[in-house]
Amino acid sequence: MKSINYELLAKKLIIKHPELARELINAPKLEDTTFLPEIRKAIESDERLKGASKYEKRDAVIAVILTLYDPDHLEGYKKMRNGLRLSLSKLFSCNPVIISYLSKKVNNLLVIYTDFKDDVRYFADLILKKLD
Repeated sequence: MKSINYELLAKKLIIKHPELARELINAPKLEDTTFLPEIRKAIESDERLKGASKYEKRDAVIAVILTLYDPDHLEGYKKMRNGLRLSLSKLFSCNPVIISYLSKKVNNLLVIYTDFKDDVRYFADLILKKLD
């Protein structure tokens, strides 16, 4: 059987059907919010964030959770999905309005700082591997 060149396939899909490609790329990887405390614990205890402040860790956790649960929100395509903002506010024991502010903040951090973006990708991949 002939092997599939996924990179070439993805490039053709992006060119011929950009809307479909965006939907596939930005599809949420996780749906069940009961994993949020485990995700937070895994990220905050990782060696990669050993010297980070509690605020830097919080920002990383929120960025990873949004990457996994609502990537369209990070891209600015839509509002945060139903229930996720409330779940995050419970996770961090804060008002949901603060989560809205922090989601905008981490969006800016992802755009501006490549190190932060690399860390978020690393943690997102790590979480997906742990959950598989």
